[in-house]
Parts: sequence; C-alpha cells; structure tokens
Amino acid sequence: MRPEHWHYTIQLRLRSLFRRRQADQELADELRDHLERKTQEYVAQGMTQEEAHRRARLDLEGIEQTKEKCRDARRVNWIQDFMQDLRYGLRMLRKSPGFTAAAILTLALGIGANSAIFSMVNALVLRPLPVDTPNEVASLASQPHGFGSSNGFSYPDFEDIRDQTTSVFRDMTGMQPSHMDGFSMNDQSQPIWMSYVTTNFFQVIGISPALGTFFQPSDGRIDGSDPVLVLSYTFWKNHVGGDPNIVGRSASINGRSVTIIGVTPEGFAGVYSIMDTQGYLPVGMATATLDSPKDFLTNRRVGNIEILGRLKPGMKVGQAQPILAIVARRLSAQYPEIHKWDWLQAFPGGPLNAAPQDAAVIESMAAFFLLLVGLVLVLACMNVANLLLVRAAARQGEMAVRAAFGAGRGRLARQLLTESLLLAALGCGGGIVVGVAASRSVNSINFASAIPVVFNVTFDWRVLAYAVGAALLTGVLVGVTPAVRAARGNLNPLLHESSRTATGRRQRARSVLVVAELSGSMMLLIIAGLFVRSLRSVEHSDLGFDPDHVLNLTISPTDAGYDEPQASQFLKEFLQRARVLPGVESASLAATIPMGYYNYGDRGL
Repeated sequence: MRPEHWHYTIQLRLRSLFRRRQADQELADELRDHLERKTQEYVAQGMTQEEAHRRARLDLEGIEQTKEKCRDARRVNWIQDFMQDLRYGLRMLRKSPGFTAAAILTLALGIGANSAIFSMVNALVLRPLPVDTPNEVASLASQPHGFGSSNGFSYPDFEDIRDQTTSVFRDMTGMQPSHMDGFSMNDQSQPIWMSYVTTNFFQVIGISPALGTFFQPSDGRIDGSDPVLVLSYTFWKNHVGGDPNIVGRSASINGRSVTIIGVTPEGFAGVYSIMDTQGYLPVGMATATLDSPKDFLTNRRVGNIEILGRLKPGMKVGQAQPILAIVARRLSAQYPEIHKWDWLQAFPGGPLNAAPQDAAVIESMAAFFLLLVGLVLVLACMNVANLLLVRAAARQGEMAVRAAFGAGRGRLARQLLTESLLLAALGCGGGIVVGVAASRSVNSINFASAIPVVFNVTFDWRVLAYAVGAALLTGVLVGVTPAVRAARGNLNPLLHESSRTATGRRQRARSVLVVAELSGSMMLLIIAGLFVRSLRSVEHSDLGFDPDHVLNLTISPTDAGYDEPQASQFLKEFLQRARVLPGVESASLAATIPMGYYNYGDRGL
C-alpha cells in the first residue's frame, strides 16, 4: 500500500472514531453524488428518469447496505460496538443498584484479598533489591556435608572467597545478621535492630545516601573517635521525626556514644555500623557483639557473616558457579577439620536475603497463600456468576427481542461479556482500595521489638498488574456462563416458551454453581480449621517451664547513662527490692529469658 493511501486511511479511521457524524455525512454525500452520476448515465442511454434512478439504486445493491459495507471497511466498528455495549452496560447496572452493589462488593473483597496477599509476596519474594543493577548483586551460601544450606561464613572465609573470585566478582562485602541493641536519642530509648558491615558495603550494593554520607575506609580506625551509624529512611522518618539536620548528631547504642553520618534512600531497610579490628563495634566500644569472640576476625570457626558480591558487568549468577566450586574444594582441603562443603554457590539477592533452602520454603508458603486467596476469588466469581444467571433469566425476553431485530448470537454474547467485564473493572477499583487499606495495616504493625523485619508493602506496578489481571480473569469467569447461554440458546422461541421450561433450564446451571461454591467453601473451612488447630497446639505445647504468674521486665541501665559499675550496683539493688515486694515469691536476673531473644545490652528480671 502506498504511503499516501496509508495517510488517507488513517485519517478516515480517526474521523470515524472521533467524528462519526462528520464521517457518516461525508459517506452519505459521496453515495448521493455517485447515485446522481449513475442516474444521469442511464438517462443518457435513453432510459426514463424514474427507470434510470431505480437501475442506479440496484447497482449500488441498496444504499444502507452499501453504507454498512463502507463502515466495515474502515475496521473500527468493533471499537464503536464496544463503546456502545459499554454505555448500554452502564445503563443496565444503574438500573439495578442492588444487584450492582452486591456484585461489586463481592468482587472487591475477593480482588482486594488477592491484591493484599500478593503485595506481601511481592515485598518479601518478588521485588528486586532497591539498588543499582540488582541483577548483578548475589548472595553466597554453602552446604556443609550432611546439613542444609547456610549463608553464614567466618571473616577469614569472607577474605579467602573475596580474593579467589576476582575473575567473576567486582567486589564483595560482609554483614553480620541484625541483632537488638538499645538506641537512645533526645532522652528517649527504644530497641533497634542493627547490622555490622564492612566499610565498602554501600559501594558494593550500589546506593546513594538520602542524607549525609556513607562509611569511609578510615571510619572506626581512629583511636578515641566515636563509632558511626547509618539510619534507614523508615527509622529516620518514624523514630527520629525525619529531622533533616540529623547528620552529625550524637546518639547512644547500649550507653555508648555514636555519631549519625547518613540516611539510606527510601525503601532500603536497616541500621548499620562497621565491622572493625576491635570487634564488630568500632574503636571506642571495647566489647564484641552478640555471641562473637574478640578474635572473630581471625577465628575461622565463627561463622555469622553473610556475604554479598557484585558480579562484573555482563556476568550471570550461573557463570560464577564453576569458580565457587573450585574455591569450595580448595578451602575444604585446606581446612578439613572446619570445612566439609559439598558446594558453595551464588544466588540472586532478594528482599530477605535467605539461603536457597530457606528461600524455597518461603516461596512455597507464598504460593500456598496465593492459592488460598485465589480460591476465595474463585468462590466470589461463582457467587457473582450465579447472580448474573438469575439476572440473565429476567432478561431472556429482552435478548429474544434483540435477536428478532437481527442481533447475532455473538453480538449478544459480547454484550453480556462486556457487562461482566465492567462489573469486574468496578470491583477491581474497590479491590485496590481494600488492598491498599490492608497493606497500610500491615505496614503499621511494629515487629521491631521481636524480629528484624520491616514491611514495605506498597502497590507498585507488579501489584497493580496483578490486580488488573485478576479483574480481567474475574470478568471472564463471571460472564462466560451467561454469554455462552446467550450464544448457544435458541432465543426466538423464548417469546412463546413456557416459564416452567425456562426455569428448569436455569436451575440446572445455577445448581452446578451452588454445588461448586459449597465444595470450595468447605475446603476453605477445613484448611482454616487445621490452621486454628495447629495454633492451639502450639499455644498449649510444653515449654519446659510454667509461664503462669511470671512477670518479665526488661531494663537497660546503660541506656540511662550508667557506666558498668553503676549498672551492676543498680541491678543488685533492684533485685533486692523486687524480692521483698508483696506478692513476689522469687526474682532473678538473666541476660535472656526462655523463648526470648538474647540481648547483650539488656537484663531481664
């Protein structure tokens, strides 16, 4: 087709869509002009005016039929039909507000539940790390002989692996898993989960500070200098008030002074300090952290460091496996009493940075919960489909009249399917509102005092795509049965059909849906009952001690500014006074409590 013809065709189609009346008027004028010229030709051949006009109309095979053929040639009728079906569907939904409200609410709850669960799965499993070129960031894991996978390494292992994999990794960084400390600032104290990292941590993962700077190679290596701290954006906003002048301010960790030097960008969780030659805490904090001896930098048996590496540009995670296999065999042979690794491998870094074995469990659980909420959505679709069948039964006469006026079965089916898609779209809008509300509720839960997890459940493009996909699938599921009935049924005889026969046909389809709904609901009830039973079993399991009438109080004198001798004397006096309180049978001090998390800076009473 010539370019000028393409230009004319595109203009004609655009006019047909957005200036339909003008395009139809131009078509009518053109056909009238053609009819007049044909008539004049036949008059010139000796026919009468009336005979020539009739012959010209016969040549055109009917003016209205020719108009329809010309409109079909523009290939935009399907858009016009869809818009017409959409307007008609909106009128029909507005005509039945009770049915519309019930259907939209049902679909909104189903789609909202799916969107909320998927947003959590997206935050924990699917969303890539908020770093520069996240596909280049990989975590390392090993498999000790006869055991599952582990992502904990000693510092000497970290140095050996880093030095022996320079052909595939641009650089590596190490971090110690988070543990709880007491953070004090502005006369307020609160628990904080903090990770200790090598100074190149932020350079390796590839992020820039939202405020201030990140660690420098000299940080923590100058005698007498305060340790430095980098806060996460969420912690800075929620716990420090989002103070823009936070950089350079002093705080304390377990009573020891630290200097805040920066804030991570939004979406990147964690509070960080530096690993150093004096222990995980930099110079000035003359103590090692949780379960870590002071010789952890040289002790190959202390394996509590996670390793993150940045691959060289163009390298894939799979290309690093042969090199890592050689390193694993070399270190196992060099230190046979410590390392008996079956393999050493890299895997893509994720939000949880879990080892492969743990990641597989998390992914399986995520798939299971998505399956459960998917079943909820299917039940909602069945419920709405049943409502649509009831509504379609009341509209049988309407469909029969439209068929009598020439509407094809496919045209009727498209009309019903368009209405169901419209319902699904409105339900999708309500579902997004429900999902956003549920996600905000999850984000508002504070897990910081129990586990080092910060939920950042947001509606990004993945969640929106999932919600829209669920809505499209819902529209098809709820509309396919009425549409198929309209396409396959013989609608014309319905004008003369007895109500008993029509009711019998409708009842069979509705009965099938009711049975399916009951079966699915029963399955969900059984699964929910098993969950409740498991929770009750855990709640009443034998803990090895009697928790009744036991009061636990966690205090940290160092957070109040006491030095070590003062803190020790304070705890002794506190214990003595607690023992003589009315109703107290006994009291004791402990660094941790049964079923609790070890906290170096706290003392439990």
